[in-house]
Amino acid sequence: EVEVLLQGAGSTMIKTRNDGAYAFPPMPYGGQYTVLPARNDNYMNGVSTADLVAIQRHLLGLKELDSPYKFIAADANNSKEITAKDISELRKLILGIQDEIPGNTSWKFVDKAYVFADPANPLNETYPEAYPINGLNTNMMNIDFVAVKVGDVNGSVKPNELLGTQVRTLAGQLNLEVDAITYEAGELVSVPVYAKDFAGFTGYQFTLHFDRDQLIFNDLRAGQLDVNQGNFGLNRVNEGVITTSWNGTATEIAADEALFTLEFRANRSGSLVDELFISSDVTAAEAYDINDEFYGVRLGYRSNAAKGVFALYQNTPNPFADDTYIRFSLVEAGEANLTIYDVNGK
Repeated sequence: EVEVLLQGAGSTMIKTRNDGAYAFPPMPYGGQYTVLPARNDNYMNGVSTADLVAIQRHLLGLKELDSPYKFIAADANNSKEITAKDISELRKLILGIQDEIPGNTSWKFVDKAYVFADPANPLNETYPEAYPINGLNTNMMNIDFVAVKVGDVNGSVKPNELLGTQVRTLAGQLNLEVDAITYEAGELVSVPVYAKDFAGFTGYQFTLHFDRDQLIFNDLRAGQLDVNQGNFGLNRVNEGVITTSWNGTATEIAADEALFTLEFRANRSGSLVDELFISSDVTAAEAYDINDEFYGVRLGYRSNAAKGVFALYQNTPNPFADDTYIRFSLVEAGEANLTIYDVNGK
């Protein structure tokens, strides 16, 4: 639904139907009016690190945006140019640090009949975002607009935010791993994060949970990836939640080379196997490769035992309705305990 204002003598505002159609009641002939559509809700709708990948490729000249509407979507901070600042503003949305972009609305509307003089440089044009009626003298049935969701460069927005989980075909999984270590109360716990096979990935994002009663977040350090605090949302660490988003050039990183390292202070003695897991609670867990294929993201644990690797992987699908699958690998055959917690950690 979009609010459409008919501004002028006898101004009135209506909402469109879900398909975008709208109709005003009869208005006095001869009046001067302006049709002005607007919508300004849920800035995150349709925005993900996949969009940052597309914007970065454009900035590097690797794959330029091929539509004037994509330029408008990419200009997140409304500066009339596409820069790294747009990536920074959108990443704050993705990480859950902010829920809107200062100086811009979540949607923009362009008169559908407008023809861009230079489609490859549309931000320098004053494109019409409203439709003037200079003296109403007939029924008007063709006042249409193109809706542009700010930040959504790859067209993944759900305009009507239909209920239910979005089903996406995944090309595979990005398997992240941490060492299955134990620690003592008061100990500084260093947690390098590895990937079993990182070749070809150009971006990822996810929500990482840790037991806030057991661990206190202390610091993070870059590894083989060029990341800093701007790639992490740390505004929820007191809730045991860290969000992260990275995009960059596809590179091959060995399985024993850390992508990045998290550092905690142990509040109590415990085992890391029970303390960390990935979800889509704040930032959706997904990754992307050089072919723009989507992958799931899951976290496993590994031991240093020479005879094998212990690993517990993220359940898939997640979220789920009726069924979900939990994959794990044991160092040797034997019994295992599976403990399931609710959202309160019980």
